[in-house]
Amino acid sequence: MARLGLSKQNLISRGAARFNDLVYLALQDKKLQRNGTVHTRLGSLDEGEIANVKDLAWHAVGMCVAKLPSEKLVVVAGDGTVFTYVGGQEGSEKIAGAFDLRGCATVDGYAYAFGMNRTVFRRGHERRWTAMHAPGVEADNEVAGFEAIDGFGANDLYAAGWGGEVWHWRGDAWSRCETRVDIVLSGICCGGDGLVYACGQSGTLLRGRGREWEALNTEGLTDDFWDVRWYKGRVYVASTSSLYALYGDALVPVEFGADAPESCYKLTDAEDVLWSVGQRNLFSFDGAVWSRWE
Repeated sequence: MARLGLSKQNLISRGAARFNDLVYLALQDKKLQRNGTVHTRLGSLDEGEIANVKDLAWHAVGMCVAKLPSEKLVVVAGDGTVFTYVGGQEGSEKIAGAFDLRGCATVDGYAYAFGMNRTVFRRGHERRWTAMHAPGVEADNEVAGFEAIDGFGANDLYAAGWGGEVWHWRGDAWSRCETRVDIVLSGICCGGDGLVYACGQSGTLLRGRGREWEALNTEGLTDDFWDVRWYKGRVYVASTSSLYALYGDALVPVEFGADAPESCYKLTDAEDVLWSVGQRNLFSFDGAVWSRWE
């Protein structure tokens, strides 16, 4: 398979899959980045063909594909600026009250944006974001925030972030889970086994649900973990340089064969295809074979 050549001019920062053969990518132009120009170059890989979607004059902190209230790509900036896209149609929105967002994700079809001071916004209607924050910090010297969110449904959400925090939304209120770790958690996923997995700094991988949580023994791995995903009955965890799969209680490096990626970072999936998105590499996995696109 011929490489796309994306990384010659750009660094890939994140991706959001829509179909098994369509993934949207957020790119950073290397030259603009060196010049200190704030930007995001949105592109798509559709049936093996790369196309430019939009050049934005701001930095995208998160992107996801929302299915409801209608299907579209949702891209979010830290200040709450939002770009939407589907079928060549662009849209712009603003999340009122957002000040330091860290990302966005889709849960049960709807887009959620989240960030510092434990803020959470839900896009329940077109162009309308509703605040549903966890309790904020009380002391001026206290720092807290969410870096990831996932859920089994709209009334069963989990958010993870700074200070090893995991919070649980039960439909009417947030409650804090006791994780007994004090690092930044960067990824979270709700597994098909009914458990929740959260990953973060220094090779940390947590597993639990509700009030019961445990830190798994990651066998001396010290790289920061940036994303975690449930795919075809298994948990996958990504650092910036490696991808691991969880077998029982053990993380095992993924076997790519002779053509392994030099970079990993973020994970996304759609229609039974998992995508590994690294700064310089883009791989897809159909459950049997890994394919390199970049």
